[in-house]
Parts: sequence; structure tokens; C-alpha cells
Amino acid sequence: MSTHAPPCRPATELVLAAVVILVVVIALAGCQGGPNPADTAKLRDRAQAALAHWADAVSAAGGKPRIVPVGELTSQVGDWELAIGDNN
Repeated sequence: MSTHAPPCRPATELVLAAVVILVVVIALAGCQGGPNPADTAKLRDRAQAALAHWADAVSAAGGKPRIVPVGELTSQVGDWELAIGDNN
């Protein structure tokens, strides 16, 4: 019976193996291709149905859809003019 430990691989071999595995995984992940046109049509139909549902809910609530901005509509933190100086 032998009690010798297996030899350790150099770190460069381990790094190379990890890079090769990573490249293979990325290459296989890219094989899925683009979106299926049928799936795109289904998503568009679902989006249109959601918008119609929202419009129905707004009209049932008795009002027009409103977006109410809160806070300052434009803001600036600090003074930019000092950093620019006469280079306007």
C-alpha cells in the first residue's frame, strides 16, 4: 500500500484549465441565439393587454392618468462654475 500523495499541478496549469472551461461555458451560452419572433409577438400582446388593463383601471377610477412630479425637477449639487472658471 502506497501512502504517497499525488503530485500537485502547477498554478499555471490550473489557471489555464479554468480559462479553457470559462471559454467553453461562454461559447455554449452564446449558442442560444436571438429572440424567437413568436416569443416577441407574445410579449408584445401581453404588454398591450397590460396597458389596456391599466387604461381601464384609470377610467374606472374616474380620472385621467396623472403623473405628479415630486421635488425639484432640475437639480445641481455644488457649484460647477468655480471649477470651470473663465473656460465657458
